[in-house]
This record gives sequence, structure tokens and C-alpha cells, in this order.
Amino acid sequence: MNKNNIIGFPHPPQKHGGPGSFQIRLERVLSEEGWQVVYPEDEIKPDVILVVGGTKKHKWLKKCKKNGVKIVHRLDGMNWLHRVKKMPLKQKLLCEVRNKLTARIRRKYADHIIYQSQFVKDWWEKVEGTIDTEYSIISNAVDLNVFKPETGSKPNKIICVEGTIDYSPFALETLSYLAEVYPFMSVEVYGSLENKSLKENYPGLNFKGSVEREDIHKVYNNGIYISLDINAACPNTVIESLASGIPVVGYDTGALKELIGDTGGVAVDFGSDPWKLKMPKLENLKSGVDVILKDYSFYIQAARKLALDKYSIEKLTEKYISILKQ
Repeated sequence: MNKNNIIGFPHPPQKHGGPGSFQIRLERVLSEEGWQVVYPEDEIKPDVILVVGGTKKHKWLKKCKKNGVKIVHRLDGMNWLHRVKKMPLKQKLLCEVRNKLTARIRRKYADHIIYQSQFVKDWWEKVEGTIDTEYSIISNAVDLNVFKPETGSKPNKIICVEGTIDYSPFALETLSYLAEVYPFMSVEVYGSLENKSLKENYPGLNFKGSVEREDIHKVYNNGIYISLDINAACPNTVIESLASGIPVVGYDTGALKELIGDTGGVAVDFGSDPWKLKMPKLENLKSGVDVILKDYSFYIQAARKLALDKYSIEKLTEKYISILKQ
């Protein structure tokens, strides 16, 4: 094994969530390219480290950097919901600690930073200041042979995929509203609920529960995807939808407009302050769905083309390998 092909990650991939999906995909492709993937417990000195988000293993990073190992830091957004939502004090403090640990990696250890979107870069610079470290902006990507169109000429469902559906105080109310104004479409909701009893309050929603990572591609068909992420860094679900030929509608917060452009769907005005989790204007979301319904055939083709142009896992891996080899 060529020693120049050893890459270290602070942790194995998470079993759930976007960062875990990203790391699994990247590790698989890197292994196919001949790279050896190691973790701190392997006690093998890597040639380069990729930190996905944050980690507590700063001693390992410090030791490796001292020994000449280059560190690439992939950054998403910051924890912020704890500042506007009610939650236990311990959880709030944990979110702040994670922000500080991640900021320390960005400022002290990183030789190159990969921001998931321009929105993420602007956010970090606004809060933690600008730094001289080299950087790139590389969005997430998916396997376009797995996520591919299996859709008809007319949508029969509204699709929403979230890790935890009710993390947003207005998510279920928004989806219920759409179920009322579009009775000819089923509203399919994928993900878990913190408060499982809420199901009873929203009989118009078709709760599908959580989906295993290897099966998630099956949910994107014959529909319109509703993105309810607020100030999202680079949501995987949006890119998965585009790759599947499913147009996206959501509020123009975070990186959504940056991801879907003018052809992958419609980003509508939030209508209030998303950073304070104020109630958005539901009518605006309906307007976005109406735009898609008027020209669904165009949008399903445009969504797939956008994914082919920008969000293939092969192109993402090429960009990462180019940086890692430096």
C-alpha cells in the first residue's frame, strides 16, 4: 500500500444523518481508488486527515499536525436551534461546546477548509471571523445510479424527509396545511417524532416513520419534495430529490436557493424571521407548489439535469481527492 494513500477520519461514519451518509459514500469511493481508511484507534499515521464537522479528538489532531499530517476540515452549519427552542440546559450547553470545538479546529488545525455552501462560509465568517486558511466550496453529492428518476408525468404525492420531523415548531402544521389545500395528493412524511402523540393531531398526514439509509432512494417518486429545513447548510435530502427528478419547494433560507437554482424547484419567501423560528407564511409555500404543478414535466427533467451537472458523487470525489493529495 502506497503510504501516500492513507487517510484518517476522527470517527467511523455516524449511523444516521447527513454527515454519516456523506462519509460512508466518500470512504467507499476512496477505498475503490486505492486509499486506506484509518481511525485514531488503528494507531496508523495518516498522510492526511478529513474532519467531517467536529470532533472531541483534538489531542489526536494536535499530535498528527505536529508530525506533519495535513488536516482538511469539512464544515457545515453551526448549532443554533438551542438558542431559540426550549430544551434542557445541559443540551444547550452541549451545543455551545460543540460550536466552540468546531471553531477551534477551523482556526487552529485546518490546513484547508471545505465549506458545504457559500451560505456556510458566510455564516462562519460572520460569527467566528475570517481566517487566511485555504478553502473550497463543495456541495454534497449522491450516487446518480442509485438516486434516479422513477416518476410519472403527474405528481400524486408531497414528500418530506426529516431526521426528526417536529424539530421545527411549524413543520407538522405546514404539512397539514398542504394536505388540506392539495387533497388530490398524499402527504408522505418520513422521519421520527420527538412527541409521538402528535400523530393523532394530524390525521391528514401519512406518517411513514424512519427509513434505513440504503432504502431512502425509494421514497423519491411521483411527487414534489417539501424542504422544511431552516437555515440548512446543504441538506442531503434536497440533492437526493433533485437526483431522483423530484422538484423541490421550500423557504428561501440557508443554502436552499443556492442548491436548486432557478430550475430545480422554487424557493419562496419565508415571510418572517427564520432565525427566531417565527411562523412562516404558508400561502407562500402553496404558491411555490402551484408553480411546479403548472409545469411538472419541465421541472422533473430540470431537477435531474441539475443533479447530473453538479451533484454526482464521482465529481465530488474528484474534487476531494485533488485537495487531499495536496
